[in-house]
This record gives sequence, structure tokens and C-alpha cells, in this order.
Amino acid sequence: MLILVLTGALTVAAIVFRPETLYFPDVEFSIPDKFVIQILQRGHLDKESCAKSIGMLRGIIRVKCPECRYVGRYARGLDDERTKAISREPIGIPSARIAGE
Repeated sequence: MLILVLTGALTVAAIVFRPETLYFPDVEFSIPDKFVIQILQRGHLDKESCAKSIGMLRGIIRVKCPECRYVGRYARGLDDERTKAISREPIGIPSARIAGE
């Protein structure tokens, strides 16, 4: 039991204190001359699960919006702008933040 608790605590500490070790899915869809939707999700420990998450998001959006232009990428770590976007701080553009996903 103690080993599980220590492993869990170390994992949480690594995620909180070393976010540059995570891969963050960053997916953008746009309809020309209308609007842009950018989805930035919680970080993944490995590149493969991050790529899988990007593919899932692409599939979901493409079904509903076949004319949307797609850009999917991942970032190792977050720059200041993306860190602020996933924080509770206000940002200068319309946005929606969904907790837990």
C-alpha cells in the first residue's frame, strides 16, 4: 500500500512540477472566413497517446464539419500563452474551459 501511495505522489509531483515532460494535444479547426476553434487538452506522458488523442478529436470534428480545415500538433511542454489558456486566469479572446477532460 505504501508503494502505491509513493508512486502516486511521485507521479503527481512530476506532472505538477515538470510539465515540460508532458505532450499536450493542440488541435485547431477553422472554417475559412468565419472562425477558428482551438482545443488544448491535458498533457500525456508519451507521444503515442497524445497522437491518439489528436486523431480522436479530428475524427469527431470532421464528422460534424467536413469543410473545416484541420491542424493537429502536439507540444512538449507549454509556452506561456498555452499555460495561461489552461489556467483559471482570464484571457483576451472568447473561450470555454471544461474541467476534468
